[in-house]
Amino acid sequence: MAESVQPRWLCALVILLAAVSLLGCTARGTAHGNVYNLATGEKTPFSYTFNGSGHGNMAATFANGEVGTGEYSIAVGGTVGWGSVFGSVYGPEGSATGSATATSVSQSGRREGEAILIGDKGSILTCEFTVGMTGHGFGACRSKKGELYKVLF
Repeated sequence: MAESVQPRWLCALVILLAAVSLLGCTARGTAHGNVYNLATGEKTPFSYTFNGSGHGNMAATFANGEVGTGEYSIAVGGTVGWGSVFGSVYGPEGSATGSATATSVSQSGRREGEAILIGDKGSILTCEFTVGMTGHGFGACRSKKGELYKVLF
C-alpha cells in the first residue's frame, strides 16, 4: 500500500511541469496529488516541485510510515515506449487486467510523462501519466510487487 504514494506525487509534478511548458512560463513552485491503490482503495497524497523544465522531484509518505522520494520527467509530443503501465490500469474498456501494449501517440494539448518513487524501506513505484492544457492530469502506477494504482493531480 505504501508504494501508492510515489506515483501520485510524480504524476502531479509531471502535469504541472507540462502545463508550464505549454504556456511558455518559467513558473516555479510545489503542487500536490493523490495515488489510489486499486486493490485496497487506499489514498496516498504526494507533492512535487516544478520549475518549467519538464523535470522535477517528488515526495510522499506511505501509510506504513515509509518515506518515498523520486523524480518525474515530461516529454512534449509523446514518448517512445510510453503506455504499458497506463494500459495495465486503464485498458481500452476501462479498468484492465493482465498485460498491456505500449504505444507512442502524440496528441495536441497533452504531454506524457514518467515518474519513479523509491521508498526508504525498499518500495518502488513506477508511473506513467498525461498532463492536459490546464496542468491537471491523471495516470497509472505499478509497484514492484505488481500492485496497480490510479493517479490524479
